[in-house]
Amino acid sequence: MKKLFFLIFFLAALQGFAQKCPDGFALQWFYPSTKVSLAACVEGKPGILGQQVFWGAKNLTHDKLYISFVKVIYTTCGKTLREKADTYLDPDEFKGSGSFSGEITFSHSVQAEDCGGTGNRISRV
Repeated sequence: MKKLFFLIFFLAALQGFAQKCPDGFALQWFYPSTKVSLAACVEGKPGILGQQVFWGAKNLTHDKLYISFVKVIYTTCGKTLREKADTYLDPDEFKGSGSFSGEITFSHSVQAEDCGGTGNRISRV
């Protein structure tokens, strides 16, 4: 019964999540909580701005929330990059990031200095 409840909750969280990934990005879901749904769009290969990751969060409650998390990127060359992200979310609000818009702390770019090469620099997030 617990598994069924979790599956229903997870599917409802997916339906309510507004993260849309641009072309060339893959959507990565994170284990949902009862208050916030979190996902990332991971670029498949480096572009002009490096290889980017855009995070997005949706408030699943009817309360204003302050959220804080650590963005962790594991590179293909063995480095682990960590950076804090935080924001306030109004009830049912979604905040995401993008190249030139969105929540500034919700994006990260893996540069050649972090992990060189022209191919995929990101192992996982």
